Amino acid sequence: MNMQHTGAHRFRMDTSLISHHYQTLIAVLLCAVLLLLGLSIYLPTLYFNFFCEDPFDIGQVDDHTYLGLLSTSNSNEYYRPLTLITMKLLRGSGPEHTAFPYHALNVGAHLVTTLTLFGAARHWFRNTTTAFVAATLFAVYPVAFEATARAISPHPITTGLIIGALWSYTSGREGRHATRITLAILLTTIALFIQENAILVTPMVFLLELYLCWQRRVRSCSPILLLFLIPTAFFITIWLSIPKAAAPPQLGLHPLEALYLSQGLSYPFARLISATGGWGLAPTQQAMLALFLSLALLALVCPKTARPQFVLALALWLTASSLAWVARTMDYLEVSPRLMYFPSFAAALVWASALFGVKPARMTARMMFGVLASSAIVVQSGAMLSLEVMLYQKGPALMDQLIAAGRNGGKMLFVNFPDRMEYRDPLYPLGYWGVLVAPVSQDLSDFVRFATGINIEATSISDLPLAAEMMNNSPYRVNTRGSDAHASALLYETILGVDRVYWTDYDSDGRLALRLVGDISADRADQITNERLDRIGPVAEVLAASVQPDDDHIDVTVGWHSLSTADPTDTIFLHVLDHTGRLVAQKDGGSLNGLVPPSAWRAGHFIEDRRRVTLNAPLLPGDYQLAIGIYNSSSGERYRAYNARGEVLSDGALTFAWFTIR
Repeated sequence: MNMQHTGAHRFRMDTSLISHHYQTLIAVLLCAVLLLLGLSIYLPTLYFNFFCEDPFDIGQVDDHTYLGLLSTSNSNEYYRPLTLITMKLLRGSGPEHTAFPYHALNVGAHLVTTLTLFGAARHWFRNTTTAFVAATLFAVYPVAFEATARAISPHPITTGLIIGALWSYTSGREGRHATRITLAILLTTIALFIQENAILVTPMVFLLELYLCWQRRVRSCSPILLLFLIPTAFFITIWLSIPKAAAPPQLGLHPLEALYLSQGLSYPFARLISATGGWGLAPTQQAMLALFLSLALLALVCPKTARPQFVLALALWLTASSLAWVARTMDYLEVSPRLMYFPSFAAALVWASALFGVKPARMTARMMFGVLASSAIVVQSGAMLSLEVMLYQKGPALMDQLIAAGRNGGKMLFVNFPDRMEYRDPLYPLGYWGVLVAPVSQDLSDFVRFATGINIEATSISDLPLAAEMMNNSPYRVNTRGSDAHASALLYETILGVDRVYWTDYDSDGRLALRLVGDISADRADQITNERLDRIGPVAEVLAASVQPDDDHIDVTVGWHSLSTADPTDTIFLHVLDHTGRLVAQKDGGSLNGLVPPSAWRAGHFIEDRRRVTLNAPLLPGDYQLAIGIYNSSSGERYRAYNARGEVLSDGALTFAWFTIR
């Protein structure tokens, strides 16, 4: 009998061991799936350059030692010494900065945080399926892209540390392991000095303590959680002593801000309502309806056995969101959706616990609904993430062009360069859901200096009437840098004071491109004059011309010497002619892409006019030439054109710059 009993006991042990190894293998495979999913989404950010306020944020560490950063406030408002130290570690040596290490850290931190949430949720809910769904929802959480795409974002690291601290505390309380509780306090302390959201760990630990007692996983509540108040109080004391900016955060009840942040929980319905036209409701009503539908659905499908977990997750989300909406105004929040990143782990727990519960998975009707609902959320989130990826790729790509243009140094004018951009149809009912490319608070020269070590002088200005049609055809709504200086003396004077003028093209497919459109000078005739080619009436001489054909356009550079002011209705025409003289393409308008019409030219000034002739179709092989002149747009009458010998050209056009398409 003893031998039989011993054999049965060993069999049960062997079965338990096999089951444990099987569960471990499943967990490892699911972690691999989460990593691959996260990499597939966030890989594009690794190739982004600096944008937004990255130079300002990272530049704060340049004049400080590592020790000095411990006593330095961030942006004169935050105390994040470990964030600053991390910036300095990634900065490297030399005058140039590389964005890749910063983006790699953000993406890596998000992936590690995803895995940490998976492990913590398995421990809290004791269900691998629920934990995996929660981690998946967190991995594809749409707002997470904004938090990881920027070079400087302490949120992924802070969130991972906080989840780790909560997990470690739970494990320590259940097993009475003092070392794990100590580790939880240590992780909290580190998180505090990375980002101030960690002051919320203490109330979160309190919620976990109540949950453990509710589920009888500990005998009674313990005052040990009060130990978390020590580093929190120390941090708050330091933060309060830091001089604040002119408008420090104001604590108070902010209903609109709270409603905006509620989209972090109701995002599946918020996106559905927004994507289907808003259902005839105002944005605030859409957000309220999305929240109501989300809570109603969650309450309806959540099984009784999972209500403690659902209540815990919802309480964690409310706590994690509270610091933002009680301290910030809408003006700040709507351009900072990354603030939803920290509460997103709890939002994922809310949805996962309601849809799947905590019992071992069985293929029941409720289980099937959970699979379908969570799959729909993942697909919807993935679709929105793809929109965000496409949007964000445009901004950093434009910054690459800016940096390339700045490598030549000098003084540069950028016309219609974007400050921020978003889709015309809002991604969510409330808030600004776009990309901050280069806020007006950050000088464009800083991006060039930061990435190359080259100092330039950059000026931003807008010509909105001239760009209206182009911007209306863009899929994005854009705010541009600089005041509107259309047809003003300010625009001319600004161009006169720089070395190069760059125009920003907005294509209908969303692409943005910087294009050099020329310059105006009062004293550089020797640099732009090769030989006198022609004179257009009494208005100007043509001093030089060149052409560069491409597949879908032709770039032409014309050097003008202004002789007198033209009439307000006078404009330049540029025609592309084939070998028979037939017109195949043309580009009419003022010089410098229309920024400066001939009527604005000042006598004696030299105008380098770079214009692009867009082709509707590639030119057929053969010989082509360009014809240029000036005409009155009201009457259609052309000025007389004279060749280099002073002979009158009958058609009022100078033909020049022959080229061949092979």
